[in-house]
Parts: sequence; C-alpha cells; structure tokens
Amino acid sequence: SSTERALKLEQGGECPGLGGGAVRAQEGRQARDRSRQGPARRAAPGMLKARKGRMIFMSSVVGLLGSAGQVNYAASKAGLVGLTKTLAREWGPRGIRVNALSPGFFPAEQNRKVLTPDRIAKVMGHTPAARFGSPEELAGAILLLASPKAGSFLTGANLLVDGGFTAMTI
Repeated sequence: SSTERALKLEQGGECPGLGGGAVRAQEGRQARDRSRQGPARRAAPGMLKARKGRMIFMSSVVGLLGSAGQVNYAASKAGLVGLTKTLAREWGPRGIRVNALSPGFFPAEQNRKVLTPDRIAKVMGHTPAARFGSPEELAGAILLLASPKAGSFLTGANLLVDGGFTAMTI
C-alpha cells in the first residue's frame, strides 16, 4: 500500500514503483526540504529584520486530498500548509504575513503526462466550474495574497484556487 511504502521510505528503504521508479529516503527528504524550507530560509532574515513582508507558498489540492502514486508530492504539499500556519503564528506578530496557495487543475506541463482524456473527463465532472483554471486566475490569487491593502489581514490561510474541486464529495 502507499502507506506502507511511505513508512518504508521514511525509515531509509527503497520503494520501487513509487513515483515511477525507486525512491530513496534521502531523495524524499531532499524534495521536502526544497519545497518547504529553502525559500523560507532565504527570505526570512530580511523580512524579520524589516519587520514586514509577505511569504506565499505554492501548495496543491493534492496536498489536501492525496493522489495515488504521488506520495512524496502530496506529503510535500501538505507540509507546506502546516509550515504556512506555523510561520504565520510565529512571524505574524513581526509584521510578516505567510499564506499558501493550493491550485487545482491548471494547464501545466507537469499535468500533461497524467491528464488522459478519461482523467480529464473525471476531473471536469468533479469540478463545479467544469473547466481548467487559467494562468491569469492563479496570478490574481497571488496578487490578492501579496496586496498591501486587499490581503493585509490574510495570514495563515491556504487559498484554494480549484474551481470548487475540493468542495465536491462522492
């Protein structure tokens, strides 16, 4: 199962078939580190010194819902949401707003491999907006979170830009 493979991965083993090939624990940790810690570590000192700033992490609906065969990706994106909330609590009093953005399905190169015609039909049937998001819509959400006026009271949020995908149930 995916859970057993994830536990084996965390314990230092190899997991054939996970993400299309063998994945080592170190590779999983490196992916999480790049996704979660790197940008925050580089940006934080200047923001903390200035006592102002906006940090926006790019998560994903996969971090909220999971996705078969994407254990590392899902865990990394879920970790970003937890990191967002923790840093918002720690850095909010210092004038730094920390938020995450979780896009749904957008026409991106990384999606082209997995979006077969059958998968597209399933996604659209599960999305109230019944379409993919546009780059402009994603940019608009980023502008909201970065705005000194409109987003000035937003911190610790995970903004879903998914056409209602996560609102649906079976």
